[in-house]
Amino acid sequence: MITLQLSEEEREELLKLIETSFSDTKIEVRRTRNPEWREKLQQREELLASLVSRLKEEVPVS
Repeated sequence: MITLQLSEEEREELLKLIETSFSDTKIEVRRTRNPEWREKLQQREELLASLVSRLKEEVPVS
């Protein structure tokens, strides 16, 4: 496991980038006809959704 400390500004920027990638991936999944590629894209979509969720969580400030 890797621990990464981010400022609030950095966290927000990273979240925006991941949300954009997530949105793009969802579109690509819908447009893809190749079943193997679609499966890989769906796995990526799940990973990005998980990251978005974790970055949106309230993080306690020490």
